[in-house]
Amino acid sequence: MPWGFSIFSSPSGNDDDGNSSKGGSGRKSTTQTGTPPRQPRTLEATWNRTRDHLSVPHNWIAPAAAAVLTLGLVTFYQSYLRRIPAIDHIAPNFFRRRSLFGKVTSVGDGDGFHIYHTPGGRLAGWGWLRRVPKDKKKLKGQTVR
Repeated sequence: MPWGFSIFSSPSGNDDDGNSSKGGSGRKSTTQTGTPPRQPRTLEATWNRTRDHLSVPHNWIAPAAAAVLTLGLVTFYQSYLRRIPAIDHIAPNFFRRRSLFGKVTSVGDGDGFHIYHTPGGRLAGWGWLRRVPKDKKKLKGQTVR
């Protein structure tokens, strides 16, 4: 560290009582610097500094809003933009409240077909940003029957 080894020293090299740990022996008063000497780091002092910091709204509103936004985006992705690769990944009651949007990749004998799930449709980039595979090898295990 570029400053002294005392746990109570500041980056400028001054101890709590104003003595310099870099070799100088001058004592700074509060009138010269305008700031009081640093207090020892105790748990109570740390809690007081934290409470004072969080009492100002702009110090906690932005991180709280970022956390809420992140959780909301994760929930939105899991509910509406996550691709369902196969029938095994669909809950039994899924179709009672929602429907599947996708591209039909093959039709069987009239009553069965395979669909490649494209969540979000064109707004989520399907067709212009993300492509539906056309090769049978790439579609194997990736379609809903």
